[in-house]
Amino acid sequence: MTLSERVPPEILRIIDASPNRVGEGLYLLEDIARLLLNDAALTQQLRTMRHELKKGNTSFNQQLLQPRNAEGDVGIDIEAPEEVKTGELPLVAIGGITRDNASEVIAAGADSIAVISAVLGAESPEEASRQIIDSLEKEK
Repeated sequence: MTLSERVPPEILRIIDASPNRVGEGLYLLEDIARLLLNDAALTQQLRTMRHELKKGNTSFNQQLLQPRNAEGDVGIDIEAPEEVKTGELPLVAIGGITRDNASEVIAAGADSIAVISAVLGAESPEEASRQIIDSLEKEK
């Protein structure tokens, strides 16, 4: 039995199919399992999944990155709060943002960006941050 077969489908459904966000989602779920649910076994399963993802195990990645059932999504009919619909709240983009696409994200309408993997996964997070800021300033 593979690890993804042992993890409840509800957990796998929560994980977004975007490869750039899967690791971040697993990390968040790992914290929820550890800190809120106090579930050591689930925490370990999620940690193992996250490490398998980092190793680049393509068969494991294919098990995680499957299309979701959008029609069966329990949240499909949830309405956004009125202030979000009218644009009164700032739009913060997160997930898959790099120095190469940061300016495109802002140009598409985001008020700001939250960059995680491109900074924390870089050899020099400080330099990666500078490069992203520089790419945005060039586009002004």
